[in-house]
Amino acid sequence: GRVRAGGSGGGLSYGYRVQRGLRPDGTPIAGELEIAAEQEAIVRRIFTAYAGGQSPRSIAKVLNAEGVPGPRGGKWTASLLLGGAGRETGLLRNRLYVGERVWNRQRFLKDPSTGKRVARPNPREAWITASVPQLAIVDSETWDRTPARLTNNRRAVLEPTSPRAEDPGNHGARLGP
Repeated sequence: GRVRAGGSGGGLSYGYRVQRGLRPDGTPIAGELEIAAEQEAIVRRIFTAYAGGQSPRSIAKVLNAEGVPGPRGGKWTASLLLGGAGRETGLLRNRLYVGERVWNRQRFLKDPSTGKRVARPNPREAWITASVPQLAIVDSETWDRTPARLTNNRRAVLEPTSPRAEDPGNHGARLGP
């Protein structure tokens, strides 16, 4: 319900912070995000660089060389930027940056043998998307170039390029999804 109403369903993405304060009627603000100005420019730089042809590894290298702290205060890495295609994780796949909040991508189950929580993906039909244009950091033109490039790069890695890679007996030649 909170997501459908435009509020946050949990989690905090780089470039945003939890809004604090009181509404005009005196009730506390809860479950709402605002853009963190000090990180907004970094997010735009990352998307512009990637859409312009820079690799995630080179982007991370530049940010680390400049001493820009990563999302949890640590170093930037290519995998932090790329994330995973299936669950649309990673900074470059996060639709919140274009003003779309996506929720219910996964559910958590308890592993009976270890007692730990284990994430399991939900089918895409179960995902809930809400428009939050006030949280958009990246313009739609830059955003549109980003997933297209991510898809093309993923295809290039997954598709065989040599006759040896197409050999059914060569199990290690092709990477899985």
